[in-house]
Amino acid sequence: EHVEEQGNEASRPALLWVLRDFMLELQDPHGRSLTPDEYLEQALQAAPLAGYDQERSQGAVEARQSLLKFFSHRSCTTLVQPAVEEVDLQELASLPYSSLRGEFRAGVE
Repeated sequence: EHVEEQGNEASRPALLWVLRDFMLELQDPHGRSLTPDEYLEQALQAAPLAGYDQERSQGAVEARQSLLKFFSHRSCTTLVQPAVEEVDLQELASLPYSSLRGEFRAGVE
């Protein structure tokens, strides 16, 4: 509320949404490719699905509206799994950074 009352865009924080272990292709309902930022904006604008718990759906709508209202600058990035082998994933904290997948390291850097 305080940030909104000031009306000062510069005082608002930016939102960086990181989708970890991401494996999906980003597409809109018509099959058009989306950038990660477009995917985030589409997700924040999405209406609740019919047939789900009304209270939970309303909570999701309110959370999305809050994110849209509070964060004027939003961006999204995707990260693939840092390792392919299950044993490596289980011991991820002890693996050297250089042994992680190149695609993961590129996404982090």
